[in-house]
Amino acid sequence: YSTSEEILVPSCCPFSTLGLAAVYVRGATGGHTLLVVDAAGRIHRKVDGVYVEPGRPAPPAWSPRGRYVVFVKEDAAAGNPIRAVDIATGQLLEIPLDLSGALEVAVGGGRDAGVSRTLVAVVAVGDGEGVRNHVYVADVTAVLQER
Repeated sequence: YSTSEEILVPSCCPFSTLGLAAVYVRGATGGHTLLVVDAAGRIHRKVDGVYVEPGRPAPPAWSPRGRYVVFVKEDAAAGNPIRAVDIATGQLLEIPLDLSGALEVAVGGGRDAGVSRTLVAVVAVGDGEGVRNHVYVADVTAVLQER
């Protein structure tokens, strides 16, 4: 994939057989887009209105089995909510977390005692008491169902 726009922090799908990578692209107006591209450079999925932390942003976060890319949606009124795009369908899913001012997200998980789990960690700022710099961790297995 080639563009005159700035490409930021690539990340590879955890399953190399899918041959996909995700990147953030900063548009001419300063807004960001999440792109999932294949090994031939073709756009597989595109999501506009993504929040990317200034400075050294974290790369796009893949779910453990590579079905979803999880990101922060740029929506200050809603506290920059966490969303996921289903790579197979393009459907956007809401990750229901009670937080405000999300900045970055990471996803991990695996099998424990035969049960698969998907966890999301979110760095966020702001709450009703003026406290900053929060880390939220949540089990999102029910939302990000990877078959």
